[in-house]
Amino acid sequence: MPSVTEHLQVAPLYVRWPAERAPFAIELRLDLVSRLCLEIERGAQQGMEIGGVMLGRILDGPTPTLRVETVEMIRRWPEDGSVFLLNPDQLNTFKEICEAARLGARTVIGLFRSQLRSDRLRPSAADRSLASEQFGLDPYALLLVQGRAPHSAAFFASGGKDLPAEPAVSEFVLDESALKSLPEAPAPDSVRATRPLAQPPSAARSVWLLGALALVFAALFIWLVARDRLKTSVRPPNPIELAIAPDGAIVRITWNHAARDIVHARGATMLILDGSQRVEVPLTPDDLRYGSIDYQRRTNDVGITVTLDTPVTGAPVSAHWKSF
Repeated sequence: MPSVTEHLQVAPLYVRWPAERAPFAIELRLDLVSRLCLEIERGAQQGMEIGGVMLGRILDGPTPTLRVETVEMIRRWPEDGSVFLLNPDQLNTFKEICEAARLGARTVIGLFRSQLRSDRLRPSAADRSLASEQFGLDPYALLLVQGRAPHSAAFFASGGKDLPAEPAVSEFVLDESALKSLPEAPAPDSVRATRPLAQPPSAARSVWLLGALALVFAALFIWLVARDRLKTSVRPPNPIELAIAPDGAIVRITWNHAARDIVHARGATMLILDGSQRVEVPLTPDDLRYGSIDYQRRTNDVGITVTLDTPVTGAPVSAHWKSF
């Protein structure tokens, strides 16, 4: 498998982030940083995000530590698209890397990917789905790095549940020289949304004129309310064209990224009901503009409900797929 590391040195150094918002500390092999940045920049030049599996060890001690020793890259091509989403072959490669590590001397530490989207560094719906499926209840971390310099980065850590919305440690710049100023640990010893105001009426010439105006405004008001109710009643039940398309163990969840409600959404929440399992996934504006995510199902009964955060939020939109 392609790797961004070479053979281990006798005593490599690790930069360490103490446990701030996670049950464990995180260490990253220092000489891995420059190689990761090179791979990230190559991907950015081709207009695509890259990613892979972080491998290393979990160290025991007063504070358990996730140590990242290497990253096994998942090969992607420009025709795969700019966003890091794994096709079936790439997903198989991901699984093979994890399985090989579990059978060998290394531990699967988590997922790494670069980011070319305009959002902040936060786990995407696809990140959460992939991590939940592959890492289960084991502790794991997600390392996100901006694809263009300066390479801002963030670690998100899970003790065996869903990834949190906020990073485990403060964002940092993935730069070997900058990281050298942080604490290092030798490899063997480290044990981290006004209605317009009504204008005041002009002076009335007579009482009957005021009464006539009042009747006109009342009629107009009733017409507007009736029109809005009519619009609501004829609103399509699936205005964003939410759909589920199965492909083996993967279901592709799609929607019309150009739909009016999507364009004006500030975000959304996707609720996935997979058999008896319930997964809630936050979607960013960039996730919505992409128009689809892949979800690895566990059962043959998958239901999706999307609730959009819009200036005038409508009813949730649902789709369902079941194999008999």
